[in-house]
Amino acid sequence: MRDVGHLHARAGAARALIQLGERQRARDVARAELDDVRVFGTPRALGIALRAAGLAQGDAHGLELLAGSVAALRESPALLERAHSLVELGAALRRSGERASAREPLAEALVSPPASGRDRSLPGHERSSGPPVPARDASGVLA
Repeated sequence: MRDVGHLHARAGAARALIQLGERQRARDVARAELDDVRVFGTPRALGIALRAAGLAQGDAHGLELLAGSVAALRESPALLERAHSLVELGAALRRSGERASAREPLAEALVSPPASGRDRSLPGHERSSGPPVPARDASGVLA
């Protein structure tokens, strides 16, 4: 299947394969989507493909891919996709033991426009990947 950023079927397939415990197949599927999307190159498509590849990779390189997903989506008007990538990056950082580093992307995801007032729009594990992220006001002071 070849898709250059419209359907993201392989990104969804990679996530399903991860859930099934087939991480190597997930990596292969995500890498194929990423290779195709890099040819076409819209920021939204690239961000989604990088997120799928980062989740499938699951190690330090996976964190780099997830950070790349957030960076690509900053160049896109796809705010909901950016929020998803921020949540995935924060959750991955927490799983890797980098709890302090996880706070910023998780907090940004929770206050991003599509997430405001609609927690159901996010994947769901932003609240279950560990203790809650302390709330901060606009000046950065703990609320």
